[in-house]
Amino acid sequence: MNLYDKTIERLYNTGNFFGPKLGLQNVNRLDEALGYPRRNYPCIHVAGSNGKGSVATKIAKALEFSGYRAGLYTSPHLYSFRERICVNSALISEKEVVKGMETIFAIVDACPIPATFFEMTTFLAFEHFRKSNVDVAIFEAGLGGRLDATNVIHPLLSVITSISLEHVEILGGTLEKIAFEKAGIIKQGVPVILGPYACFRAIEEKCVAEHAPIFLSQEKSCFFDEENSAIAQLTLEQLQQRFPKLRAEAIAEAVKVRPSCRFEQMGNILFDVAHNPDALAHLVAAFDYHFPNRMFRVVFGLSKDKDIPGCLFEVKKRARHINLVAAVSPRSAPPELLAKELTRQGFTNFTCYPSISEGMIDAAEMSILEEEILLVCGSFFIMAEAKKALGLNYPADSLDLNEKTLSDGLPISKT
Repeated sequence: MNLYDKTIERLYNTGNFFGPKLGLQNVNRLDEALGYPRRNYPCIHVAGSNGKGSVATKIAKALEFSGYRAGLYTSPHLYSFRERICVNSALISEKEVVKGMETIFAIVDACPIPATFFEMTTFLAFEHFRKSNVDVAIFEAGLGGRLDATNVIHPLLSVITSISLEHVEILGGTLEKIAFEKAGIIKQGVPVILGPYACFRAIEEKCVAEHAPIFLSQEKSCFFDEENSAIAQLTLEQLQQRFPKLRAEAIAEAVKVRPSCRFEQMGNILFDVAHNPDALAHLVAAFDYHFPNRMFRVVFGLSKDKDIPGCLFEVKKRARHINLVAAVSPRSAPPELLAKELTRQGFTNFTCYPSISEGMIDAAEMSILEEEILLVCGSFFIMAEAKKALGLNYPADSLDLNEKTLSDGLPISKT
C-alpha cells in the first residue's frame, strides 16, 4: 500500500464517515488552526436537494472557459476521492492529497479536534485552493446547509437549487424544515439565487432578515439539466460585474456541460445518479420526453438511508425489469431489502444480484436482445463498478464531464 492509499484509508476510517456530524465547532477550530484558508479567494456557495453538483460544475466551467482559475469542491465522488477537489477540471494530485492531509492530521491529533471525514476533506479543499492561487472557488454543500462544514465561507453569492424530501431523519420531515436548513447558507447582504422549486417561506424569511436580495430562476422542465442550466446561467450573469472576463459565449458553452452520470448516454445505456423520489420522478419524465412510448430495463441500487419505498415507486413506473444490486458499503441497501419493498408494491419483475458487475452484464445483454434502453440509476456508489463491468475507464487526471448531445447515441424522437 503506497502513501496515498494509506492516507485515504485513514481518512475513510475517520469516525462518522457514514453518518453526518452536524455542527460548526470542529470546522471553526480547523479554520483557525490553518490560518483561515477560505479567506484567500472569493467563493460561491451552492446548496439544494437536487442539482447542486451540476450547477456548481457549470459555474466553474464558465469561469474556467473565461480564463479564470476556478476551484471546484463537490461530493460524493464516483470513481476516485480526488474528483472532489479540482482546479480548472484538473483533479488534486495524489501527492497534494498526502501533503495536505499530513498537515490536517497533525492538527486534529495535536489539538485534538474530533473532525469527521467530510470536515477534513473540506479543509483539504480550502488549503488546495489557497496553494493553487485560484481566482474563485465554488463549494457544493454536503448535507443541508446551516450546519454543513462548507458553511464557514462568506460567499459572493448563495445558490439554492431545489427543495425536496431528503435525509428527513436529519433535516426534518417537511419541506419547510428542509428549506430552513438550506436557508442557513444565506449571509448578510449576499445575493441569493433560487431555483424554481426553492421558493419556501423559511428561505424568504431568512433573505429578509439578512437583507439578501433574491434572484429567482423560473425555468421549469421535466429534464433537470434544463432547470440546472437556467440556475447556473442566472448565477453567472450576476457574477459578470465581479468577473469582467466572464463572456456570454463561455456561459453558453458551460451550461451545456453535465457531470458524469447525469442523464449520460452511452449507446443504449443511460447513467443517472438520481437517488431520491423527486430526482427519480424527473428522470422518468425526462425519459418519457426523450424516448416516448419506450420501456426501459433498470440496474438499481440505493443506500439504506434513502426513501426506499418512494424511490422504487418512481423507478417501477416504466421499468420492464429491474436488476437489484448493492455497492460494497455499509450504507448500501441489500438487494433483498429492495426486492421485499417491490413485492409489497406489487411489482415482481426483478432479479437480485450478488454483485454490480453480474447485474450490469446481464442487463446489458438482455437490453440488446429485447431492443430496450438500459437505465442505470440510484446510488453514486454503484456507478463506477457498473461502468467498469462494460470496460469503460475513467480519465485519471480530469473531471469526467458529459458534454455529449443526446443525439450522439440512440435515435431520439421528441413529441
